[in-house]
Amino acid sequence: MTWTEKVHQAGVFLTIALGFAIPISTSLTDLLIALILVLWFLAGHYKTFMDQVRSNPLVRASLLLFLIFVLGMLYTPVSIGEAGKMLKKYRELLYLIVLIPFLCTEMHRTWAQCAFGLSMVVTLIASFYTFYFPPESLDKALLGQVFKDSINHSFLLAAFAFGLMTYVLVHKNNKRYAIGLSALFILATVNLFFIVDGRTGYVIFYLLFIVFLAQRFKWRFTIYGLLVLLILNLFLISVPGPYQKQAYQTVANTLKYFKKGDSETSIGLRLEFMINSYQLLTERPVFGHGTGSFKSQYAVLAGAKGLKNKTANPHNEYLMTGVQTGMVGIGFLLYFIFCLWKYSFRLSPLYKNLALGLAAATTVGCMGNSILLDHTPGVFTLYFTAVLFSSLNQLETTEYA
Repeated sequence: MTWTEKVHQAGVFLTIALGFAIPISTSLTDLLIALILVLWFLAGHYKTFMDQVRSNPLVRASLLLFLIFVLGMLYTPVSIGEAGKMLKKYRELLYLIVLIPFLCTEMHRTWAQCAFGLSMVVTLIASFYTFYFPPESLDKALLGQVFKDSINHSFLLAAFAFGLMTYVLVHKNNKRYAIGLSALFILATVNLFFIVDGRTGYVIFYLLFIVFLAQRFKWRFTIYGLLVLLILNLFLISVPGPYQKQAYQTVANTLKYFKKGDSETSIGLRLEFMINSYQLLTERPVFGHGTGSFKSQYAVLAGAKGLKNKTANPHNEYLMTGVQTGMVGIGFLLYFIFCLWKYSFRLSPLYKNLALGLAAATTVGCMGNSILLDHTPGVFTLYFTAVLFSSLNQLETTEYA
């Protein structure tokens, strides 16, 4: 084995390890990505840059979206340093170029998924343990949260649950394997709805459940599945716990905001942020206010309206992108998401189903959170885009209906 091949193998190992790190540690994730980048250069994979751009539409789409933020730095009203900090938060869009060369075999892609799955098992064990045996110093509001906050924890759990059920059907003839994955699915679902408080995870779970039904069953059984989902929702609302609390608060606080303009709640704040962000978008609808300008522009608008609540994040990726880069930026964001949908049909049946789940989670997740801006969901999205779509240039263009 040559030195270059050894470097490549080291890059493969760290890329797989990255799948384990994403749910566990932000610092470890960033460290691994930095090391992978170094190995990418040392292994000479930079020579394949243009080949990747030509052969992989997801690479092109992510690069185009990143370039829009680069161009936004040319007319931003904030300093280059501040704009650069914002650009850095979208660095995940460059990860496909670096990760794909280390995911060139089916075995490596499978190991990457297993690494993430193992990390989620560790997360579940730690979450249940801290919930039932909490340290005396732990805030009760943080029960069950171990490595990530409730938003990211619930988002990852919903995605993990979807992946488990997708794999159960693939391995349904292997009873032990299917039973094991089903047991993990049940534990993940219980943790999501009864242990950790996270609206994002609830929405993504329901969404991916519908995607799962549509992928695997005829319309008649899909309708039955939706009825089961409705019954599950009614049951969860009737049982005291995080889900019931969030359901009642969401309805009550939404009505309170639209009737009284009360923004002193989580829901009220998000609605206020989104409405004002939309107003900022309408001020410069084509190219936006410039990269990194959101915080300062929102502060000006809030001051003019006499609002006491200010923000640097509207918790909506479409609006976050639009305020900075206008409808042009939103267009490229939608193009990236469109590529997730379109090119999933060029993958093998298993990867197609997983990729459609990723596309659905990204599409809807961007409405309630800044998926690409926020570190954990951003890295997760681009990492699994690399895992699932790295085989595009190795497959025929035949689409799996």
